[in-house]
Amino acid sequence: QFVMPTGSLSTTDHCIHLLPIQRCKTNDIMNLAAITLLALACVLSQTSAFAPQPLSTAQRSQRVSVAVTSNSHDGAEDAPNRRQFLKNAFLASAIATATSTTLLSDAPVASASGGATAGGAYLLSAKQRYNERVTKSIQALIVAQTALEGGDSGPAKAYFSGDETGTWKDITTAGYLLSNAFRRNSTTAPDSLPAVKKWKAFVVEVDAYQKLLKKKGGAVASDAFPKVEAALQTWLEEVDLPPPREL
Repeated sequence: QFVMPTGSLSTTDHCIHLLPIQRCKTNDIMNLAAITLLALACVLSQTSAFAPQPLSTAQRSQRVSVAVTSNSHDGAEDAPNRRQFLKNAFLASAIATATSTTLLSDAPVASASGGATAGGAYLLSAKQRYNERVTKSIQALIVAQTALEGGDSGPAKAYFSGDETGTWKDITTAGYLLSNAFRRNSTTAPDSLPAVKKWKAFVVEVDAYQKLLKKKGGAVASDAFPKVEAALQTWLEEVDLPPPREL
């Protein structure tokens, strides 16, 4: 269900894009074990099969004097105790099963989602890998625009034609993968993610800006840059990064 961005991806980028992101909390497993043991302890403490009631002196005398009758009586008396034990054991099993279902269903997923569950392993890894590349590319874009406003189109042309870190081509990959990491679960299609939607809106504005630069020159392109910067800032907020000129 993952749609990969335009441009080539390295094998490492492809792997990080498909990392599993759901994990179960260790505390929930420990809580489950403690509750299960508690339930079993309660059952055993109330089960007469394991804690038989003491016999009176008369009952002991009767059992000694009539062994056969007493043995028969023991079997008849212990039968209800065994039945009660089985009932209690079944109840304890049911309690443990219900408890485990509740704990595992309520355990928060350590997934990547901008805001709600940010800090998941996948999101943390994506930030470590792509934040620096995104930051360098945005810094270079601001530098190119500043030069363009001064009549120098060289930095802008180099920015859009290069393929190394800090160029437009590099951020088209890094920016998409960073956006895709801000998700609530692993099944949501990338195009449905808010961060990816805002990333694509930014790309549309940059494409328009780039076309103006090629066809009508730096002055006209500069007039369109406020739209680029506004879309950029909206996307940066979604991926937990500061405004463009504060990077």
